Amino acid sequence: MERPDPRLAELGDPYEYTQRKDIPYHWDASYYEGRYYLYWGPVPALVSAAFEALAGSVPSASLLVVIPYVGLLGISIGLLFLISASFGSASRWTVWCSS
Repeated sequence: MERPDPRLAELGDPYEYTQRKDIPYHWDASYYEGRYYLYWGPVPALVSAAFEALAGSVPSASLLVVIPYVGLLGISIGLLFLISASFGSASRWTVWCSS
Protein backbone atom coordinates (compact mmCIF):
# COMPACT_ATOMS: atom_id res chain seq x y z
CA MET A 1 0.00 0.00 0.00
CA GLU A 2 3.04 2.25 0.29
CA ARG A 3 3.55 4.59 -2.62
CA PRO A 4 7.00 4.73 -4.24
CA ASP A 5 8.99 7.92 -4.33
CA PRO A 6 7.71 10.00 -7.31
CA ARG A 7 11.30 10.56 -8.46
CA LEU A 8 11.39 6.90 -9.61
CA ALA A 9 8.84 7.70 -12.35
CA GLU A 10 11.13 10.41 -13.71
CA LEU A 11 14.05 8.00 -14.27
CA GLY A 12 14.78 6.41 -17.61
CA ASP A 13 15.49 3.04 -15.99
CA PRO A 14 14.37 2.83 -12.33
CA TYR A 15 16.14 -0.55 -11.97
CA GLU A 16 19.56 0.94 -12.73
CA TYR A 17 21.21 1.47 -9.35
CA THR A 18 23.36 4.40 -10.45
CA GLN A 19 20.23 6.33 -11.47
CA ARG A 20 18.31 5.74 -8.24
CA LYS A 21 21.11 5.56 -5.68
CA ASP A 22 19.75 8.48 -3.60
CA ILE A 23 16.08 7.48 -3.92
CA PRO A 24 14.60 5.13 -1.28
CA TYR A 25 13.51 1.87 -2.88
CA HIS A 26 12.05 -1.46 -1.69
CA TRP A 27 14.46 -4.20 -2.76
CA ASP A 28 11.97 -7.04 -2.35
CA ALA A 29 9.34 -5.55 -4.64
CA SER A 30 8.95 -4.83 -8.33
CA TYR A 31 8.37 -1.27 -9.43
CA TYR A 32 5.95 -0.91 -12.34
CA GLU A 33 4.10 2.20 -13.52
CA GLY A 34 4.36 4.03 -10.22
CA ARG A 35 3.45 1.14 -7.90
CA TYR A 36 5.19 -1.62 -5.97
CA TYR A 37 4.25 -5.26 -6.58
CA LEU A 38 5.31 -8.21 -4.46
CA TYR A 39 6.71 -11.33 -6.09
CA TRP A 40 5.57 -14.12 -3.80
CA GLY A 41 3.85 -12.44 -0.92
CA PRO A 42 4.82 -13.13 2.68
CA VAL A 43 4.70 -16.96 2.52
CA PRO A 44 8.45 -17.63 1.87
CA ALA A 45 9.40 -15.27 4.69
CA LEU A 46 6.92 -16.93 7.07
CA VAL A 47 8.22 -20.41 6.19
CA SER A 48 11.79 -19.23 6.69
CA ALA A 49 10.92 -17.63 10.04
CA ALA A 50 9.11 -20.77 11.22
CA PHE A 51 12.06 -22.95 10.21
CA GLU A 52 14.48 -20.62 11.96
CA ALA A 53 12.37 -20.62 15.13
CA LEU A 54 12.14 -24.43 15.18
CA ALA A 55 15.64 -25.36 14.01
CA GLY A 56 17.58 -22.41 15.38
CA SER A 57 19.30 -21.70 12.06
CA VAL A 58 18.46 -19.98 8.81
CA PRO A 59 17.37 -22.45 6.08
CA SER A 60 19.24 -22.57 2.79
CA ALA A 61 17.55 -21.22 -0.32
CA SER A 62 17.51 -24.68 -1.90
CA LEU A 63 15.65 -26.07 1.11
CA LEU A 64 12.98 -23.39 0.68
CA VAL A 65 12.52 -24.64 -2.89
CA VAL A 66 12.47 -28.36 -2.04
CA ILE A 67 9.97 -28.15 0.84
CA PRO A 68 7.00 -26.95 -1.30
CA TYR A 69 7.71 -29.60 -3.94
CA VAL A 70 7.78 -32.38 -1.37
CA GLY A 71 4.53 -31.04 0.07
CA LEU A 72 3.00 -30.94 -3.39
CA LEU A 73 4.06 -34.54 -3.98
CA GLY A 74 2.43 -35.60 -0.71
CA ILE A 75 -0.79 -33.77 -1.53
CA SER A 76 -0.86 -35.30 -5.03
CA ILE A 77 -0.43 -38.84 -3.69
CA GLY A 78 -3.13 -38.21 -1.10
CA LEU A 79 -5.51 -37.00 -3.78
CA LEU A 80 -4.77 -40.06 -5.91
CA PHE A 81 -5.67 -42.30 -2.98
CA LEU A 82 -8.92 -40.40 -2.38
CA ILE A 83 -9.85 -40.69 -6.04
CA SER A 84 -8.95 -44.38 -6.18
CA ALA A 85 -11.02 -45.08 -3.06
CA SER A 86 -14.13 -43.92 -4.90
CA PHE A 87 -13.52 -46.59 -7.56
CA GLY A 88 -13.05 -49.46 -5.11
CA SER A 89 -10.10 -51.59 -4.08
CA ALA A 90 -9.40 -52.90 -7.60
CA SER A 91 -7.83 -49.56 -8.63
CA ARG A 92 -5.41 -49.26 -5.66
CA TRP A 93 -2.51 -50.69 -7.67
CA THR A 94 -2.89 -47.85 -10.19
CA VAL A 95 -2.09 -45.31 -7.49
CA TRP A 96 1.16 -47.06 -6.65
CA CYS A 97 2.08 -47.29 -10.31
CA SER A 98 1.42 -43.62 -10.92
CA SER A 99 3.29 -42.42 -7.84
